[in-house]
Amino acid sequence: MGGVRIIGLSGPIAAGKTTLAKYLQRTRGWRIYSCSETIGLMINKGLFLDQFPEIQKYIGSERREDYLALGKELRSKYGNDIIVELTIRRAIADGSKKIIIDGVRGVSEIKKIQEYDGIVVYLDAPVEILYERFKNRKKKIDEGDKSFERFISLYEQEDRDFGILESKKFADVVIKNDGNFDRLIRIVETLCI
Repeated sequence: MGGVRIIGLSGPIAAGKTTLAKYLQRTRGWRIYSCSETIGLMINKGLFLDQFPEIQKYIGSERREDYLALGKELRSKYGNDIIVELTIRRAIADGSKKIIIDGVRGVSEIKKIQEYDGIVVYLDAPVEILYERFKNRKKKIDEGDKSFERFISLYEQEDRDFGILESKKFADVVIKNDGNFDRLIRIVETLCI
């Protein structure tokens, strides 16, 4: 594929995917693309609106639930790998050669990245650690209710909708990201990324 390398990052909400992506961007020159960002560009800029009229009803929303709903709707109509496919196409069109796809959801998206000869790294952590990270992160999409009940609802919804926990079995590499960033980086460094 013309020297293009792809790493997909998967795992439950607040597992450290974006933190790892930013580290690889800063230290290795990888460019970060996320499925959430692609959906955000659809909602906020009308990206792909000419190809997917379903986007229209979500234009302008900033609610996490609407991002998830649009992704779910597109996946149900065009296949479970449509968002990651569009994200990869966007990255290649940008001229990127070292692509990180942050926020890979489910087995179909993992397999799509593997079809492009990419690798998928699945990050995992205990629910209590995931919740602490969720409470403390500053993503606009997570504004509002930061209760444990909402977190568990989002965690379970992602698993129901995308099979996040099941997808762990299909990842090329699984890393327990239990809160020690230095340990995570040591493991990543052994992957020769």
